[in-house]
Parts: sequence; structure tokens; C-alpha cells
Amino acid sequence: MRNRFTTRNQRFTETIEAIRTSGLSLIISTIQFFKTFTAEFRSINV
Repeated sequence: MRNRFTTRNQRFTETIEAIRTSGLSLIISTIQFFKTFTAEFRSINV
């Protein structure tokens, strides 16, 4: 039971690390997307 809990906790920590790294790249890609989106929107508007 205790051994099972430690492996589960380790998996949980690994998941958090993965989410953190993927979340960071997701934020960067979102910022780049919005930059290109606003630039295109301005050109269409003008």
C-alpha cells in the first residue's frame, strides 16, 4: 500500500513537471499566435 502510494506520488510529480513544461511552450506559442493574428487583423482592417 505504501509502495503503491509512493509510485503514484512520483507519477503525479512527473505529470506536474510535464504540464509545467508543456504549459510554458503553450503560452509562448499562444503569444506568437496572437502577435501574427493581430498583425493580420490590422492589415485586413486597413
